[in-house]
Amino acid sequence: MANSIADYVNRVREIGPVAWCEGPHGWIGEGGQPITLTDWQRAALSTYWQHRTDTSTFAISNVKKTGKTFTNAILTAYRWLALPGQHFTAGNDLDQSQSRQFDMIAEMVKRSPFLSENVKIGKSELVFTLTGSKLTALAADAAGNAGSNQLTSSHTEAWGILYEAGIRAWEELTPPPGKTYGLPALRIADSYQGFTGESKTWHKLIDRGLAGERLPGDWPVFKAGGLLLFHMEGEEAQERCFRGTEAERLEYYTEQAESLRPNAFTRMHHNQRTSGESAFVTEEQWQACYSADVRPFMPGEKVKLFLGADASTSHDYTSLVGCDEYGDVRLVRVWKPKKILGIRAGKPTVDLDVTIGQEVINLYNSGNVSCVVYDPWQLAAVATKWEKAGIKTVEMPQTAQRVEADTALFNAIISGQIRHYKNADLDEAVRNAIVLETPRGIRLAKEKASRKIDPLVALSMANSAVISGKYSVNEITVVDNPFYIYSPYERQPDKIYVTPHPDGVTWRNCRKRQRGICQACQKEMESEGVYENDRLREIASRQRTEAYVSDSQPGLDIPDHTSPAHGQAIASLFWNSIRNKGD
Repeated sequence: MANSIADYVNRVREIGPVAWCEGPHGWIGEGGQPITLTDWQRAALSTYWQHRTDTSTFAISNVKKTGKTFTNAILTAYRWLALPGQHFTAGNDLDQSQSRQFDMIAEMVKRSPFLSENVKIGKSELVFTLTGSKLTALAADAAGNAGSNQLTSSHTEAWGILYEAGIRAWEELTPPPGKTYGLPALRIADSYQGFTGESKTWHKLIDRGLAGERLPGDWPVFKAGGLLLFHMEGEEAQERCFRGTEAERLEYYTEQAESLRPNAFTRMHHNQRTSGESAFVTEEQWQACYSADVRPFMPGEKVKLFLGADASTSHDYTSLVGCDEYGDVRLVRVWKPKKILGIRAGKPTVDLDVTIGQEVINLYNSGNVSCVVYDPWQLAAVATKWEKAGIKTVEMPQTAQRVEADTALFNAIISGQIRHYKNADLDEAVRNAIVLETPRGIRLAKEKASRKIDPLVALSMANSAVISGKYSVNEITVVDNPFYIYSPYERQPDKIYVTPHPDGVTWRNCRKRQRGICQACQKEMESEGVYENDRLREIASRQRTEAYVSDSQPGLDIPDHTSPAHGQAIASLFWNSIRNKGD
């Protein structure tokens, strides 16, 4: 037995990662068969194997969605099996939980008949029982990584190594000296380009590699001392590395170019560094959200408004923007600083109490306010008066909440899920706005102090209140939803909104359907056969599940799909699979 184990490990060590992963006991794909590498993956791994004895860092730089992390995971898994010892997969500052490479390897182990019998699978550690070799998932925690003597450390999306904790973790996992079975310890890193001035750890690595020698061959691979760099960028990377047909490639990149900001597309899909600034949305994207069916709010209307309030007493404008429950922009008020006798020595200012403060109270007294979301920097005192008047107020300081709100507004605009009437102040704010791209989302900003964006900031806050679904005071009816009885483990919506759709809103763009189900959506979806199609797809899915269970467990009695026992059987299979993933 000992000889057979040694023979296996020695054989894996001799053939290299390409032959191993495509062989019968290598990387088993989702179809239960060994995978076939793409050309670029085979070239990258083969080049590493040719230079394995003097490479201590292997960096894979390529455009998004080409299989960078997968390639990283293949090499990490290969070294874990071939070199008995300690191996790590590390998270970055944006992924404090388990690393994606570890999850990929763990799922592959479960699919492999050989490895599933010879690997002990834990929540954050895999142990190859034939040799005791360990693969451990680490978060970005320098203290937990210090003092290790790892043979491999694997880092994915290395552009996200931004803050001190992540940088220290990277430094602590530097490859230790010495060799094991003739191979040095190896650090593997993959990523596309990050932001200029932010992703310094990754960019330093790329710059060092590109300054080295380009190796002979058709693929751009560079060697600089112990660093081996595979680097692809631009349209060449899209054409040579995309996983799919030419038609699929063109469709994918066309869609991405239309839905992403130009800087984001350049960074992700050209693998080129960009600044964190770009236009918020294009004029075409914003005007596509214009609807003649949306009219400005008129006094006397019975509509509840979600208000966003952004204020300044001197330099910027003070703005109040209101959206109805469907997210349509119905109200825009802007107050510009002007000279007021007896206030601030005659300097231009905005009296917040008599402008935005009184406007909100008037709207509330007429029954038109659901809530007010406000920036407390200038409006804390005014908000206290609103609260005393009985108005629901929600603070939104300029922190991570604003990043989430601005990102949500961008998504709503480019997806056409927000509608507006033509308002000159709001249109100008959209034209003036740029975004600061951060690792956690986007943030509205202005290029120059003179280019005001305050109405757009107020819209961002109002939109966040609409999509949260927390602050509506409109009456709802809570009933069982009869259309979602077919899946035993699908969460059923618990709210059905009774307000009918206004002109121009259907079940396809109704924002209330995202928070529950509105009655108008139900009627439209039922008349178009949406629920019936869902039911037929569910039955087909069950039949496939029954066929799979029957084939894998002959003799098992499968209950009729209309019976409660069938739902219990399917739910049991589902939860068992979830439970197994968590072990």
